[in-house]
Amino acid sequence: MDNITTGPTIGVSTQSVTAHMTLPPMPGLSGVPDLAGLEPMAPLTRRWPSYLGAAVTVVMIVWLALKLRALGVVATWLVMAALILWILFKVITVNG
Repeated sequence: MDNITTGPTIGVSTQSVTAHMTLPPMPGLSGVPDLAGLEPMAPLTRRWPSYLGAAVTVVMIVWLALKLRALGVVATWLVMAALILWILFKVITVNG
């Protein structure tokens, strides 16, 4: 069998493939019931919070795009993309 060394017992080897260390108890989880008894949530009856969240997200994305456009980020991105393509073209033509 393989020698297995794990965890804080480095240097101590075990002659088993299934060697494992037991985990210490997690703080704050001693009174938690088993997760196997969970039941599914009831379906949502109000849809407006979902729609409001989606609308706020779209507004934030549009606002960010307008701010980046005002800063000239789009032009900078296009210049960088063109520069990368030019460098690739030069590398291919020199090495090809």
